Amino acid sequence: MSAICGIVRFDGKPVDSSELETLVESSPYRGPEGVGYQLHENAGFAHLALHVTPDSAHEKQPLVSADGRYVLVADVRLDNRDEFLGKLGIRKDVDRSSQILI
Repeated sequence: MSAICGIVRFDGKPVDSSELETLVESSPYRGPEGVGYQLHENAGFAHLALHVTPDSAHEKQPLVSADGRYVLVADVRLDNRDEFLGKLGIRKDVDRSSQILI
């Protein structure tokens, strides 16, 4: 099973990347296949990948909508993944190198 973690500051204070890294480091066994980060002002999320199915080996998270308004990070099975991502404006073939990562 993979893991997700995040920090949301409702007072508007920015999230520091080291805070997310501390959360990730607390569970190294959950992310042996890699860690994806998304950091934006007062919110930050991380996905610790543990691939257990052939499909999961190709997943890169967090996913970000084209306009940057939505971020999706989850350890779930989505039967209607393409439809769901389409409604959020997230293309599954997006080049992940263009995301704001830490």
